[in-house]
Amino acid sequence: MNAITIAKRAHLGQTRRDGEPYFNHCERVASYVIECSGSTHQIEAAYLHDTLEDTPVTAHDLVSFGIDQRVIGIVEALTHRPDEEYEDYIKRVFCHEPAILVKLADLQDNVSGLLHDAIPEHYAWALDFLRAKREEVVVPCEDCDGRGIAGDDVCSGCQGASVIHQVLRNGVPVHECT
Repeated sequence: MNAITIAKRAHLGQTRRDGEPYFNHCERVASYVIECSGSTHQIEAAYLHDTLEDTPVTAHDLVSFGIDQRVIGIVEALTHRPDEEYEDYIKRVFCHEPAILVKLADLQDNVSGLLHDAIPEHYAWALDFLRAKREEVVVPCEDCDGRGIAGDDVCSGCQGASVIHQVLRNGVPVHECT
């Protein structure tokens, strides 16, 4: 089963606040990701981005439907967990590179048609924060000299990525993914 079919079935009968079928939102998010030259994995994740959060479908179900693990990883990164503060959620999305474009597309669709003053503050903050990815600086990890391994283990400083991602505002780090 493909991502479009799964999303259509999962969101069947769900509507947005304005009464529009929920799947239309998924299609618009995917269209935006396509326009921005997103990868196939990002496009599939765009269709599925609210599936784990808003439907009974689980990550295990996605595996059984044959969805690629990389797509599932993006969808899991995009899933706002119960009891997770919104800011922490967006920072988690920020640390999952492929999820950023999909979340930006989701937010863009959520605020489209709203006047600037009517955009909820948390959406405006999230859009600014995620767009700051363009200001990202990649810093080689000092703990492992950029190798990703310290001794015989994965480096605890960079989690094996060999770099630390920082967002800078006026030269000052505002968030770091470790």
